[in-house]
Amino acid sequence: MKLLNILLLLVVLMTGSACTPETPQTTPAPTNTNTPPPTSTHTPEPTSTPIPTFTPTSAPVTAALYTWPIPPLNDQQIQEVLDCQNETWSEDYQLDPETIQIETPATACEFGLKAISLISDFSNLELPPAGKRAAQQAILNNPGIIFANPYFLFAFQSVDIVNLPSAATSPLKEANIQYTWGGLGRETSFELLIRKEGTTIATGTVELGYDYNNEEVGPTSWEVNQEIDSATFQNFGASLTNLVPVRRQGQLFACFDNYPDWTIQFKYEDGAQLTLQSNESNFFIEGGPFQTQIEGQDYLLATYAFNINLLKIIEQLEIPLGEPAAMSCFPMPIAEFLLSEHPDFNP
Repeated sequence: MKLLNILLLLVVLMTGSACTPETPQTTPAPTNTNTPPPTSTHTPEPTSTPIPTFTPTSAPVTAALYTWPIPPLNDQQIQEVLDCQNETWSEDYQLDPETIQIETPATACEFGLKAISLISDFSNLELPPAGKRAAQQAILNNPGIIFANPYFLFAFQSVDIVNLPSAATSPLKEANIQYTWGGLGRETSFELLIRKEGTTIATGTVELGYDYNNEEVGPTSWEVNQEIDSATFQNFGASLTNLVPVRRQGQLFACFDNYPDWTIQFKYEDGAQLTLQSNESNFFIEGGPFQTQIEGQDYLLATYAFNINLLKIIEQLEIPLGEPAAMSCFPMPIAEFLLSEHPDFNP
């Protein structure tokens, strides 16, 4: 299946590399709360960017489709997403994108399918300009439509859905990163505290368990105390775009024998704090999509840019993420779990 090939292409991001042990350091964890800046005001009313009516030759919009925040999906929007999921991606039926034939899309689901049908190379799911414009119209009609099937979630990465939350607009001061990995391979865990104090310094501890594929390799651990690129750190804190509201958080399951789990706590210079969790999700091979709660509302981070910036930091520190010896993937339906009041599907 083409979509599964996309998942497996991301396996290269899981490749671990050796590190040299360094001097032990203590890594206190920040408080696990999401708080807006002390000077924040009333949450602004969400608005969408006015854009022209879709035509087959329409150029994509360059601005974010919504200003922060996107309002919670209403019952009609949720039902539309669930109907689209049932029609395009269930345990019994999976969409074949090469069979899509939609000439005049009208609904969010149809615009999304139109966008997918315009992809010429399914090895990377890159949308052409007309496809991106159709995807933008789908999300303008209903932002929750991105959860209707995995093709939408993966292929619509180029769409700028909503700008940063107000809590993430200040420079990043501190990040606490906690990670565990399990599966048919070497168990891996680490905790890092990264602070901006003139330079940006990462301290922490990495622990590796037994290597099930090599009985002669036993557990080991080392301490991290290393400067990292400050621009990469700031890009990491500013990559929280495309937070789409959901009814609940949870595990979004796609692959067996690959079980990463992340908890990341941000502190910004204006005092704002945000906590993001992967909730053991593995729709992205190294973990994710990430999820958070802001002012009582749950959100899913519908972008891979956050993962890219996270991985740049981990690669600078030469920390392995764990690597499965065997893995099989089948992305499960997620819209029902994220959005329905009483989900039948619970990963």
